[in-house]
Amino acid sequence: MPAHAIPDRDTVRKARQAGEALAELENATPGILRLRDRAGRIVEINVPGAAVEALGEVLETIGKGHAVRVLADDEELTTNEAADLLHVSRPHLVTMLERGDLPFRRVGAHRRIRLADVLAFKRREDDARRAALDELTGLSDELGLYD
Repeated sequence: MPAHAIPDRDTVRKARQAGEALAELENATPGILRLRDRAGRIVEINVPGAAVEALGEVLETIGKGHAVRVLADDEELTTNEAADLLHVSRPHLVTMLERGDLPFRRVGAHRRIRLADVLAFKRREDDARRAALDELTGLSDELGLYD
């Protein structure tokens, strides 16, 4: 499946089945992956635990009908890619960058943001959002608004 290609129904079904089978494993441990090549030969590949875990996430995502793209943490994103990942507009992201919310570097006239920095920012924002929601829920409980 090429990068960014939306999977077809058969691929979604097979990914869902494979993901469910992989999820039945108790922990992501190193293992041997057996595959059949186009010539019909069985090939065994030693897979580290981290790769087994990543494969599970990939299968889960494809099983939901989404395209998948694998990126290294140190890969740099364009402002459009980072904005898409954070679910904000590109102009808003640029404002955040200029304000110092996220580190970036310039390549000519273009800004580049490390994926690891975008993901760390997203985690911090998600954590802050959850904490605020928990606080609001607690206040609502104290005031008896859910009775």
